[in-house]
Amino acid sequence: MMKSRLLLEFHKKKLSEIKNLRSKPISLNQSIPGKDEGSSLYEDIIKPPNEHSIENTLIRNELDAALETATKKLEPDLQEIINLRFGFSDGVQKTYEEIGRILGKSRETVRVKEKEALLIISRFLSSTSI
Repeated sequence: MMKSRLLLEFHKKKLSEIKNLRSKPISLNQSIPGKDEGSSLYEDIIKPPNEHSIENTLIRNELDAALETATKKLEPDLQEIINLRFGFSDGVQKTYEEIGRILGKSRETVRVKEKEALLIISRFLSSTSI
C-alpha cells in the first residue's frame, strides 16, 4: 500500500512538472533536464528545415521537368528568349535590352514575346497535374 502511494505521488509530481513545462516558454539555449549541465541544449536536438531533403528534391525535380516540357512547347524564338531571360542555359539572367542585342530585336519586342511565352507556359502548367 505504501509503495503504490509513493508511486502515485511520484506520478502526480511528474505530471505537474510536465504541465508547468508546457506553459512556460523554453529557451533554445537552455539545457535539457536530466542531461549533464550544458552538454545537451534544446537547440542541439531541433533541426532546421532542410531545403535539400528528399521530398524537396523530388518536388524540385518534378517542377523542373514540367517547366522543361512546357518550354519545349514554345516556338524556337520564344524558347530562346525564356532561356536567356531566366538564365536556363548559362545561369546568367539577361535584361530585355541584352536579349534584344543578342537576337537583333527591340527591347519592347523581347518584353512582349516574353509575356507571350510565359502565358503559354502558365496555361500548359495549369493543364497538367503537378
